[in-house]
Amino acid sequence: MITREPFKGAAVRFFSRQDVHDLYEVREVLHQQAALRIRRLDDAAWIQALERLQRDHERAVAGLDLMAVFTANKAFHDTLFQGTGNRYFVRAIEYSNALTHCIRSHALKHPQFLSRACEEHRAITALVKARDLSALARLCLDHMQPARRYYEEKFCDPPAVAAAGDTPASGV
Repeated sequence: MITREPFKGAAVRFFSRQDVHDLYEVREVLHQQAALRIRRLDDAAWIQALERLQRDHERAVAGLDLMAVFTANKAFHDTLFQGTGNRYFVRAIEYSNALTHCIRSHALKHPQFLSRACEEHRAITALVKARDLSALARLCLDHMQPARRYYEEKFCDPPAVAAAGDTPASGV
């Protein structure tokens, strides 16, 4: 995201730790609830599309083509959540993804994050095929955390530490 300030020009937007927390709180609710509401489990064409997109993502990662990684990742997740059959869930998720793009994209250049994403996409596809929506919802939450943590560590101020007198007494 870009911010524009009068007489200063455009600059890349950086989010505060609180902004990241608030944005991810919304993303977590949307992704978890959408995963629990997937209804296309009997749709062979939808499952095949999800598997194809997962393979496309892996090929892009193997080729270190970051634009293709981004495109394949977006298509994979869009298709996954289209499985809810609820276009408003899909739009809300797309909007939250757009807001957090500059948070999530920083991890794309690191092979360990890309490798983990491939593993998790395979697991997502397997959970869909196994019809285990509870485990899918948990994995969807876990899947978004590495990029969030990376951004917070690299670009956010350290978390505030409570003063000694601010902590509750033990046993309270």
